[in-house]
Amino acid sequence: MSSKTKSNKKKSHSKTLKTKLFKTSLSKLPTDEILSKTYTDLEDALDLEEKTLEQMKPKLMKDLKSIEQALIRNKNGGYIIFGDQHHGDLVFELLLQVYPNLSARLKEIIDNAYFFSENKTQMKEIIKKEYGKKHLGLDDQTNIPANYDELKRNHSANTEWTKILKRPENINKGIHIISVGRSHLYSVKAKKESSKITKVISFQDTLKKNIKKTMTVFTMNNDTNLNFDDYNSYSKTHQLDVVTNNPKIRTIYLP
Repeated sequence: MSSKTKSNKKKSHSKTLKTKLFKTSLSKLPTDEILSKTYTDLEDALDLEEKTLEQMKPKLMKDLKSIEQALIRNKNGGYIIFGDQHHGDLVFELLLQVYPNLSARLKEIIDNAYFFSENKTQMKEIIKKEYGKKHLGLDDQTNIPANYDELKRNHSANTEWTKILKRPENINKGIHIISVGRSHLYSVKAKKESSKITKVISFQDTLKKNIKKTMTVFTMNNDTNLNFDDYNSYSKTHQLDVVTNNPKIRTIYLP
């Protein structure tokens, strides 16, 4: 195959990729311009990270493509779980930035979504925008004591949230999008011998045992150099409970 043919195929693939991700009016623009229009806080992020758009472009496009694939894969009753360092805000901030320029196909999936987060307040802006059909704060439906240590809190939350998601009124024919603190995505055991809870199974594994649907898991962060979540090393550095599994979870960057 000639280099010219390869080049033409590459351009064709790039154009198709843009068309699937973004609304038609953006599909003929250069990728740099599309990203600048899509990520409303991108310029500030470039200054903060001391990087050029050319350096950031591969990560941003890969993240958007990963989300697109997850939305399509899980659109018929599946689940996307986002683990967040900020306990549930970042994915909604990202959605507010990118939604206006997404393709009609992706917008339709999001418009028909059921959204869940640790508390409903985290979703107030997407509720105002009328993104999604349902918005439920998982902790708003439980009686988990505020004074629980993190291990006991995670065990109770992972168990109680799964019970809530199993209720018939919370089962959607379309996609379910869930945002929780990223520590919930890991199975851990207690460091202290005095701990009453010795082991916690991750939220997604708890959910998988009870709901037999497709499921995709991401983490959200503000680190442009991170492709997979680093909670395991983070927990060691900060003397948290011991992570007993180390799933390879793709990270999504928020400018």
